[in-house]
Amino acid sequence: MSADAADRRACADALRDLVRELRIDVHAYAVLPDAVLLLLTPALGASLPVLMQRLGRRHVGALSRHHALAGSPWAGRYRVGVLQPERYLLTAMRWVEESPSRAGWVTAPADWEAGSAAHHAGRRQDPVVTDHPLFWQLGNTPFERERAWQRLAEEPPDRAAEATLLAGVEAGWAVGDPGFIQALSMAQARRLQPLRRGRPTKRAARPESDPN
Repeated sequence: MSADAADRRACADALRDLVRELRIDVHAYAVLPDAVLLLLTPALGASLPVLMQRLGRRHVGALSRHHALAGSPWAGRYRVGVLQPERYLLTAMRWVEESPSRAGWVTAPADWEAGSAAHHAGRRQDPVVTDHPLFWQLGNTPFERERAWQRLAEEPPDRAAEATLLAGVEAGWAVGDPGFIQALSMAQARRLQPLRRGRPTKRAARPESDPN
C-alpha cells in the first residue's frame, strides 16, 4: 500500500537509492497503491531478492511512521519472470507504464507521479531509470526516441504478448523463442518452462542390422 502521492514518491526515491547500490538497471517502473511493477536487469541475479527485501523494509518503515501501518503494504509476495528482450521488452515497458491509466487513476500514463512513463514521454529525467539498449535504438536523439515511443504507445496493445508475459511472471517461467529458452536453461542448469501436457512422444525402435 502507498497511501498517497507522497508515499509513492518516497518509495520511488528508495528504489532509486537501492538500485544504484545494488547495480540494477531499471528500464520501466510504476509504484501503485498496492504493488511496485519493475522491468529491470540486475548485474547479479542474487541482487533481486535483496532489492525486494530492502525496499519492502524501507517502505514499511516509512508507512508505519506516517500512517501507523501494521503488516505488509503489498498485495502479496513478489513474483518474477525472465523475458527475451528482442521479443518482449517494449511490450513489457508499455504494460508497466500504462498500469495506472489502465486502472483509471490517471488519464495519461505520464501523469502518474511515481513511474517511468513521464521519463519516456520527455516530461522529466528520472534518476531511477536506465534505458535499455533496445530503447536507445528507437532514435538517435532523445526527441526521436520520445516520438518513436509515443507512436508505439498509440498503436493497439499486443494482448497476446501481454498475456504471455503475465503468465510467465505468475508462474516464474521465462518467455522467449526456443533458442533463447534453451540457452538460458543451459546457463541456469534448470528447466525454465513447463513441460508440454500429455504423454511423452514415443520413438520408433530402430531395428538392429543382421550381421549375417
